[in-house]
Amino acid sequence: MARQSWTRKRCGASRGTSKRFNIDLQNRMAALQARLLPSETPWQDQEHLPNFRGIQTDLKAPEKFVEVSNQHTPYLLRKASALRSI
Repeated sequence: MARQSWTRKRCGASRGTSKRFNIDLQNRMAALQARLLPSETPWQDQEHLPNFRGIQTDLKAPEKFVEVSNQHTPYLLRKASALRSI
């Protein structure tokens, strides 16, 4: 299996793409939470409250993904840099 060569330009582009994706994801999650937050207060029908809490729980997974991705990206870039030097 041929090893794919990574250039500095490709690593930078990959990092930029990852960063843009994470920022976009964070912005969309914040917008969704902002739309849902006002909805939480006037609940007159309590059967919708579990759905709201379920959505809040579901939003924790993408938040964790962004956090881990931000931590892991520098490691991957160092690894790619080391591969380039081989």
